[in-house]
Amino acid sequence: MAASVSAPRSVITAAILLLVYGGLSLLCGVCGSIGLAMGDLDPQKAPPFDPMFDSTWVKIVSLIAVYGAGLPMVIAGIGVLKLNRAARILGYVTSLVDLLINCFTLFGVAYGMSSILERVQIDLTVAVVFVFLGLYLVLRPVLDVSILIALSRPAARAAFSGVDADLPPKEG
Repeated sequence: MAASVSAPRSVITAAILLLVYGGLSLLCGVCGSIGLAMGDLDPQKAPPFDPMFDSTWVKIVSLIAVYGAGLPMVIAGIGVLKLNRAARILGYVTSLVDLLINCFTLFGVAYGMSSILERVQIDLTVAVVFVFLGLYLVLRPVLDVSILIALSRPAARAAFSGVDADLPPKEG
């Protein structure tokens, strides 16, 4: 019978972050899918966006990215709680890919916002959207880096190797 290894706090932290972040990504994907299905309800009230960023294919690609990051993160979070080595690798990969996607999103948003700000009058609604967009672009890399750090800690590496980090190494 194999010895049971308890999960250290860093592994539990990484699993919770993966589950919460993946779940929120899936929720955003569902809301985005509903928004894409509804289309523009009143184009006269919508702010004028750059056609490059307002096209349907960009929306579809972003939804694929959201679902593609959210579902593997939830799966990785469940597996990390079970101390599955493949889930740890999946957690690394999804966090790194999401970090790269966030970098491209940041540059795209910076490009798109510069053209939008020239044409849109800033009111409370637009200001709130910009604040939430800024928080979103800051929190995503913070969560990704936190997951990567938690999975890289020595106690986490020891737990996934099947060794209890609190016990002294066996001699002989």
